[in-house]
Amino acid sequence: MKIKNTLFGSEVKRSDVSKYNACVGNNGWVGMHSYIDGFQSSTVILLESLIKDVDKEDFDGFTWCLDTCVYPILFSARHFLELFLKQQILRISYLKNKNDYEIKLKLLKTHDTHKLWKSFLAEVKEVSDSRLNEYLNKIHIFTLEFHNIDSTGETFRYPYNQTNSLHLTKHSVIGLKRFYEQFLKFSKLASEFSYLTDYLLLEYRVGTYTKYLSRNDIEQIALSLPKKDNWKSQNLKKHQLDAKNKYGIGSREFKEVLEIIKKNIEFNNIVSNEYTLNINEQKLIKFCLNCLMEPKQDLNLSLSDLAVIRAIQEISVPIIDGKYFSEDIHYLTEHYYKGYENSNEYALEEEVDYIYENLNRTINGLKKLRQTNTLNKIHIAFKNLFVCLLKNHKDDPLDIESRPRSARNQFEDMFKDIIFN
Repeated sequence: MKIKNTLFGSEVKRSDVSKYNACVGNNGWVGMHSYIDGFQSSTVILLESLIKDVDKEDFDGFTWCLDTCVYPILFSARHFLELFLKQQILRISYLKNKNDYEIKLKLLKTHDTHKLWKSFLAEVKEVSDSRLNEYLNKIHIFTLEFHNIDSTGETFRYPYNQTNSLHLTKHSVIGLKRFYEQFLKFSKLASEFSYLTDYLLLEYRVGTYTKYLSRNDIEQIALSLPKKDNWKSQNLKKHQLDAKNKYGIGSREFKEVLEIIKKNIEFNNIVSNEYTLNINEQKLIKFCLNCLMEPKQDLNLSLSDLAVIRAIQEISVPIIDGKYFSEDIHYLTEHYYKGYENSNEYALEEEVDYIYENLNRTINGLKKLRQTNTLNKIHIAFKNLFVCLLKNHKDDPLDIESRPRSARNQFEDMFKDIIFN
């Protein structure tokens, strides 16, 4: 028999009630996070509503009865914990591209917080990233306390267990205000940990890590090393020993780290001044100077040159917004180059205008790529030009209104005579 679904149907299409529609299924961005946020938020809202009502002078326990609402509230909190652990186990297993099919299968079959904690701990240990370790103790304490009272997720769901024994016989009362305060602390901790694993998923995606070292660890080692010209076995022996004491790595992994540093466009510039961008350095410097000119000088920038500059600009976006690391420069360059090849003349002109309007992003991108030597050259070029401008300026220095206009004309003349010859 086919019946019309009125219980789970949508609200009528009126603006005043359609706002009560909740997006589920394929409608919207629905995933594990939706369930986690939902159970976490509902726990907090229920507790706050309860505490607010209990604190009223005329509270009679009719709308809210502590002795009955304790079960759905703590069940919601416990389910949030379970989903949080399952999500983080999967996330951490993704970091080093581990096959997650068996892990997913195990997670589907268990509600046991002890088993989940063991799996969580195993994944953290295998990734071997010290940033994860900082949270372990506090997550463990909260998980252990819940496990001791509700190991399977049934204590606050049913009054009796599967052997028909009453739950919670070892407890006479549970302080919900006290629980609320502890739950808020754990919620904040869980959110911080989620932000960290969000970031780590982006970081590990670029593949810059070893068995025991993260990209962050490798960067710290690079910062501690002497310049590459002084990489002699005797000099490196001390740094190898320091890395062994700090990170527990052997000589083979240390050599692997050195190779990663040399091949990484950002880290290599920590230990050297080598220029490795796929655009002529002088042409890049002239481009930065040309950004300030109107009309622009013809630098004969190829599509490849434009793609490199555009990739540098995109790299400049902070990780949290752009999701790019320095390793992405090659992918981005190829991406933009292919786009330019397929662009019509009008679209390409618009792109060139955009590139010239974003000098600050070019500079910030070079900073992110640690192109210190090139940035110094750009800085010197700008400084020399403006010194020349100031020396040759004939207007009153205090005449703020006229100074920029005449300065621009002289600036353009100097570019034509000096920079672009």
